[in-house]
Amino acid sequence: YEIYQCDWSSDVCSSDLMSATGMISGRVTDPGGTGVAGVCVYVYATASGPARNATCTGADGSYWLGGIVAGSSYRVAFSDPQGRFVTQWFTGTASGAAGYSSAASVGPITGGTLTTGIDARLARIG
Repeated sequence: YEIYQCDWSSDVCSSDLMSATGMISGRVTDPGGTGVAGVCVYVYATASGPARNATCTGADGSYWLGGIVAGSSYRVAFSDPQGRFVTQWFTGTASGAAGYSSAASVGPITGGTLTTGIDARLARIG
């Protein structure tokens, strides 16, 4: 089998594009370790944004996010649109531009490779 990635803005599909991008995956849980569905996961290259890639967690709190440009490091943020949990960066730093510089980076991302363990344990609001 050969895996292809498509760039729909230029109508190009190629196995070469896979080596130019990488992937991350992880799981988002509540303080007790239970997976949280519907949390949005954002990948940022700079504090001012915008997010380069985004997805939301599945029913068990897991996510997979592809198409991340290889060769650079990124910050990953987790946000609950339902407002149950505090928004934070990967490893628990408070979210927002002020927290960006102290948030742990992920990478550098390697083309064609899945970086696992980009997990978050979110604190409840209130």
